[in-house]
Amino acid sequence: MQRFLATAICLAAMGSMATASAQNVRLAVVEPQSGPVANVGVPSSKTMNYFADAFNAKGSLPGGGKFEILTFDNKASPQDSLVILKDLIDKDIRYVYQNTSSAVAAALSEAVKKHNTRNPEKPVMLLNGGSLEPSLTESLCQPYFFRFFPHTGMVMAGLVKHISKDPSIKKVYLLNQDYSFGKSVSEAARDLLKKARPDVQIVADEFHPMQKVQDFSPYAAKIKASGADAVITGNWSGDLSLLIKASKEAGINTRFYTIFGGAFGSPAAIGLAGEGTVMEASIYHPSLAVENKNLGLEQEYLNFKKKHDSDLWFMHHETILGMLTTAMKKAGSTDPKKVAPALSGMEYQGSLGKVTMRATDHQMQHPMYVSVYTRSAKYDIEKSGVGWKTLVTLEPDEVMQPTSCKMGPF
Repeated sequence: MQRFLATAICLAAMGSMATASAQNVRLAVVEPQSGPVANVGVPSSKTMNYFADAFNAKGSLPGGGKFEILTFDNKASPQDSLVILKDLIDKDIRYVYQNTSSAVAAALSEAVKKHNTRNPEKPVMLLNGGSLEPSLTESLCQPYFFRFFPHTGMVMAGLVKHISKDPSIKKVYLLNQDYSFGKSVSEAARDLLKKARPDVQIVADEFHPMQKVQDFSPYAAKIKASGADAVITGNWSGDLSLLIKASKEAGINTRFYTIFGGAFGSPAAIGLAGEGTVMEASIYHPSLAVENKNLGLEQEYLNFKKKHDSDLWFMHHETILGMLTTAMKKAGSTDPKKVAPALSGMEYQGSLGKVTMRATDHQMQHPMYVSVYTRSAKYDIEKSGVGWKTLVTLEPDEVMQPTSCKMGPF
């Protein structure tokens, strides 16, 4: 009850704010600010505010307006997220950003779709920056949902391309969290490995409870006994760091191919134990700017780190706001009904290089990098002593995946 009352008070304040700044674009960030995955939601929200300030300083929006970033704590709960969404709609806030949890993304997407069907003249746009469940831009796709981050199949395509070029890898162990994302990692890994390296043996395909296992030594023992040359895991936060540490304590030198090895507390917890053995497929890492001699991108990282005393992981938030701003200029409006068609199919050159919001499913197509933990990187991550070094650079068409999306009209 107190949670909902706090939300209502915040929204009432926003109502008076809207009167004073009618040209502004109110963007609600619905992310966990408390609870076990706040280490994802809090930096996501901070980064959105950071880049909004940068765009506002440039006067980027049409009509002289500014972005107003309004943060709401959904505790990674689909139910809480739907309550917040209803209040946002009541206050005519029509841009919503969400990153953490595919379950939350699916719930919000379905609710936004229903609202937009009933209110075609006042649609809500849902911008997603990190929910990797493929179905969100496939079977669940809809015109006002845009994903600015690769889905599981795309990331796994990058990892498998690296694995496929290493003949020493003959046995692979799949270990993932027991929920929709973990299962999509398993499914994509099995499918892509079968196509790229049919000679590779999958020695295990195992799931464990999410964020509940305190001792991964039994899993490490099974990995060691299997003789696996590589482990593919979508684990993140404590589930990843505890797995790596338990494996090192068990004397395993198996390589770990990860999706979230570079963020959310993992680097600080893993530290030097991951050097040379932890890999990640990503669309950005801090040393990328150094490798590509991109001084502007490097300075952006340093500016953020100076302000927040933390690493910049959500660099794609710059892309989100940059593309949104460009779409608004193209549409000559901040109305989602006009902005969404302008964003669909857009090509954009920003901090992450050239990207495309594919019109058929509203799935962003990015360059991708497979990297390894090393002490030789210029910038370490989370003061861990290790950073990333790129092993393979992949163009968007090398990781692009087909879609089953049947996109409806705007």
